[in-house]
Amino acid sequence: MPALPPFQPVPERLREVARLRPGAPAVGDGEQLLSYGELDVLADRVAAALQREGICQGEPVALCAASTVMQVAAVLGALRAGAVPAPVAPSVTPAQFGAMLADAGARLAFVDAVALPLLRAAPVGLCCVALDDAAPGERFEAWLAPAGVVPQSVTLAPADPFNIIYSSGTTGTPKGIVQPHGMRHAHMQRASYYGMAADSVL
Repeated sequence: MPALPPFQPVPERLREVARLRPGAPAVGDGEQLLSYGELDVLADRVAAALQREGICQGEPVALCAASTVMQVAAVLGALRAGAVPAPVAPSVTPAQFGAMLADAGARLAFVDAVALPLLRAAPVGLCCVALDDAAPGERFEAWLAPAGVVPQSVTLAPADPFNIIYSSGTTGTPKGIVQPHGMRHAHMQRASYYGMAADSVL
């Protein structure tokens, strides 16, 4: 396999693609479709709102929601703010949910209706941002920073944490696995070796 191109974090790659192909479809969930330009702007608004909330670079931000455009925007915005997304599957038990969020140390979580059975076990003081009308917390659209706001720039290195995933491994007790930005950069580059191109749909 050829050597990887120079490191480029996912938020920077999104910005570049949005500049080159702003009207191209980026992500859809069957109900909503965003272009790269729209997704880039939304990621900025999420990042600026997280920074407004005092979320620091390297700080975990939890997510427990269905696979929607809004969750994608929340993840990309968190990355652009330098935060570390910690997605939690809605299929976990309330006890596991509470333990994972406590382990990650997340102060803020993006949630929707699928998280409702779990939130009673959430750590005290958890701030929720609701991605739909059923979940508790401030509604996503109202929480977002205003359109046009540019978040403070952060510098991301390959060794910086990209995300935290929870896996039970062989013991049955979920463990937080921190994956770095360099690993995700390699994943992006590897896609081209398997035929993924600008017009591919995944």
